[in-house]
Amino acid sequence: MYQTTSQRIAELVATELAAYRYEAFEPCDTVGTACFEEQVARSIQELRSCLVEPYIARVLTGTTAEEIAKRSPSKDVWVVAESSHVVFFDPERQTYGIADRRPDEMAPVVIGVEGDLVYVFGAM
Repeated sequence: MYQTTSQRIAELVATELAAYRYEAFEPCDTVGTACFEEQVARSIQELRSCLVEPYIARVLTGTTAEEIAKRSPSKDVWVVAESSHVVFFDPERQTYGIADRRPDEMAPVVIGVEGDLVYVFGAM
């Protein structure tokens, strides 16, 4: 993972944002209410304002309170955006995810949302 550079991750993010195209879904293809194109455009604008220079950070991937308290298991990922949560790129899985910031300065905890950059940010 450390062979990948911050610049390479920033380029990946920029390429994904430039290539993103809104696709309307038929109501039967979605669970819940589909977002309107204007909502997605606002989300992308907000995402752009939250982008950071990518940096490596450790996130906790445990699924139980006991695992999280022990700070295990964990992994290193590339943080690409910060707001109330952390949006990261996982080079092992080649996907984006969200981690919840912890008030006790513990590493952020992955919350199980993963996918493309726009989807993940919009899920916050």
